Amino acid sequence: MPELRALQSCWHRDDWMRWTDTLPEATVSGVLFVDADFLKQVNDQQGHAAGDAYLEGIVTVLNHSLRQEDRIVRWGGDEFVLCTLSCTFLPALHDLRQRILTALDQHHLSCSIGIALKQPQHSWDSVIAEADKNMYTMKQRHHAQHDKQQKSQGRYSSCHSIRFAA
Repeated sequence: MPELRALQSCWHRDDWMRWTDTLPEATVSGVLFVDADFLKQVNDQQGHAAGDAYLEGIVTVLNHSLRQEDRIVRWGGDEFVLCTLSCTFLPALHDLRQRILTALDQHHLSCSIGIALKQPQHSWDSVIAEADKNMYTMKQRHHAQHDKQQKSQGRYSSCHSIRFAA
């Protein structure tokens, strides 16, 4: 299966690792670990073409939310790492995450995003692991909030009902 257009703009993990090796040791960077929410439900309920379009929509929003010098890395199937050299303190990372989440919501897309700040004394692996852990904390809160909302609207079932227009 050929890569989708928006997904082609993402760096591969090995290219990103080589790039980080070229950065000065004193580099401070913001890292966001992004995981697509409800992709399995989109695939199961609307087919894999809709799931592909869902991922492509997420990457398009991410591309529009970042600066040219920032990097989007396809970390796994529905996981992405964003590396921003321009957001180098936590309040700015929180603001960036909120802007991305708002833009995703406007397009009926959903992601969980964990953040971490890479300081010179930290390895990239440890910072990505921290952002990943923070993403899972956010995902648990998001899914609990979604379940509560569905239940209050009388639409709760063991399988989330997701609508996404491909």
